[in-house]
Order: sequence, then C-alpha cells, then structure tokens
Amino acid sequence: MNEYKIALGLDYGRRKMGAAIGQQRGGIPRPLPVLKMKDKAPDWHTVDCIVEEWNPEFIVFGLPTNLDGSSNKIVKEVQNLGQIFSARYLAQVHYIDERLSSKMASQRMKAGQKFSVDSIAAGLILETWFEGQNKW
Repeated sequence: MNEYKIALGLDYGRRKMGAAIGQQRGGIPRPLPVLKMKDKAPDWHTVDCIVEEWNPEFIVFGLPTNLDGSSNKIVKEVQNLGQIFSARYLAQVHYIDERLSSKMASQRMKAGQKFSVDSIAAGLILETWFEGQNKW
C-alpha cells in the first residue's frame, strides 16, 4: 500500500471542472488541465486517463455552498457526481466547503501561477482537505 496517499481534487462547474492531483505529505497539489463538462458530466475518457495515471485513493470535491453555509442546487449535482465517481473508480469520495476558493485562486493567478483558475481552485480544495487530514 502506498504510504503517501494520492488524492484528486475537483472544482465542479457546469461547463468545466478544475482538477488537481496531490500527495498527502510534502506535496503541493499540482493543477491539471480543466475537464470539459457536458450534461453535468465530465469527459470520462480524460478522467479515466487521469485516474489510470495517478491511481488516487481519494477524490475530493469542493462543495459550493452559499456564503451563509446553506445548500443549493449545485451542491446536489456535486454529490450526485461524487457517487458516480465513487462507483466508477472505487475511490473514497470526500467533500469540503469550497466557499471563496475561486476568489483565492484568482489571487494566486495574479501572483504568477499560469494554470486555469478552476484547476488552481481544485488545488486549493486539496490543500484544505490535506490540512484536515493531518492524522492519516
């Protein structure tokens, strides 16, 4: 079993979904190319290739809750997609609050990162989740 567990972070959007890959220890999440979305589903071939290459044990979705913490329609879409990912890839799926991740990603872009804001946001989602997993 891999001592350094790998996770795939995803920042859901109806037209595109940011993606990043990261290791639990010592690694900064690496942004991946944005996944195109159609009918609330990603380009499965591209996702299959990412999962085959990286073999993540965990898939972490950001939940786009409202600023007051309440749920909305998109949260249910993310959870539905998470169930599909779990069944398709036999990986543990986790969800974390992603409020303001896109704003923080935009700030990082201004600081010189040259990836899509969506994939930088996916990396931030992973960073936040890793911080909460310090007792793996």
